Amino acid sequence: MGAIQQIVLAEVAPVAGPSGTPFILTQTPGTVRNDFTGCVGFIFTVGASPITITALGRWVVSGNSGTHVVYITDGSTNIIASASINTSGATPGAYKYVAITPVVLTNAFTYSVYSAETNAGDQWYSDDTTIDSTTGGIGTIVGAQGNTTVPPSLPNNFAGAVGQFSYTPVNFLV
Repeated sequence: MGAIQQIVLAEVAPVAGPSGTPFILTQTPGTVRNDFTGCVGFIFTVGASPITITALGRWVVSGNSGTHVVYITDGSTNIIASASINTSGATPGAYKYVAITPVVLTNAFTYSVYSAETNAGDQWYSDDTTIDSTTGGIGTIVGAQGNTTVPPSLPNNFAGAVGQFSYTPVNFLV
């Protein structure tokens, strides 16, 4: 006689996305573009206390389908953290986040957050994009920042609009 096979069905709970408080709370997208290969984002200074970053994010423009590496770098463009963010199927008009091994950023130090972009690839927003980071004084936005290489490296940084501005935009969770 043949063996009786038992089939066990199990429900799999959906996997939740990363949790935390976003650094950027509001954004007003500027001019859409995809005419540059390099890294684009913003530069910021951490406030009076160190902060722990738990996820990196990139804004999804309608029609995006590529994978973008998002980086956090220090003032010398040493990579502190990075994550590959696949925008295929992601909700347009929102950030797509990917959890990272938590990293602590030193208070009063300046860092950059970049998304790697490709000429004629997915669309992103120019440095006329306004952002607001009023998240309890954890940091201050200095302005939009770009870098002509992937991954970003010195001396290839260039400044965009100064103040509450960002390319792309990019974000992180604390």
